[in-house]
Amino acid sequence: MRGDHAKASGFAAVSIALSKKTHEHYYDAELYRVKGELLLEIAKRNRRSDFAEAEACFKLAIDIARKQKARSLELRAAMALVRLWKSIGKNREARPMLKKIYD
Repeated sequence: MRGDHAKASGFAAVSIALSKKTHEHYYDAELYRVKGELLLEIAKRNRRSDFAEAEACFKLAIDIARKQKARSLELRAAMALVRLWKSIGKNREARPMLKKIYD
C-alpha cells in the first residue's frame, strides 16, 4: 500500500529491535534516520506540529553515526534534522550542525 507511513514506521521499529537483539548495529544510524523521516511524515499528515519524536530519532542517528565514524550516515541524519529545524523556524541551529560535520 503506497503511502502507509504508520506501517513503515512499525517496520522501522521492528528492525531497530532486531538490531538490539542480534547485536548487529551497522545500520542503526540509518534505521533511526528513516524512523525519524517516517514519524515526521506521519505528524505532517495528521496536521500535528509536534515533531519532537522525529527530532529525537535524527539526533540519535547522528550520535550513533559519530560513534561509528560513519560520516556519510552522520551527514544524511544531520541534513534530515536541519530540514526539520528549518521547517519550524530553528534556522540558527542548522548552520553550526552542518559546519561541524563538514569541518
